[in-house]
Amino acid sequence: MPNTFPNAVRACVDIEDRLLKNGLGALTSQYTRRITQGDHIKISGSVYLDEALRKIAGKGDKCVDYAIGVQVTAKEGDRVIFLEVHEANDGAVNTTAQCLSPFTLMNFP
Repeated sequence: MPNTFPNAVRACVDIEDRLLKNGLGALTSQYTRRITQGDHIKISGSVYLDEALRKIAGKGDKCVDYAIGVQVTAKEGDRVIFLEVHEANDGAVNTTAQCLSPFTLMNFP
């Protein structure tokens, strides 16, 4: 059975279960209306990471705003898209890439 985003989130002791939302439910409407998905892609859940990690990260810099679980095929486990919402500038891209580099090889448990 493939690993799923909801199961992976529930396995994270630092993220409260109540913060896992169905589909794009963790995003505000101003962001969800900008996201389109193909018919073959299923959104398996989302988490507002700023709120989820506030207890352990404090109010310092954060890397990304949202984590979105995506199921491309039923045979594969879910993939995660990390979404950082900000105005466009080159410096922010480099900062976000550096923050996420430890997670690029991470698999779900």
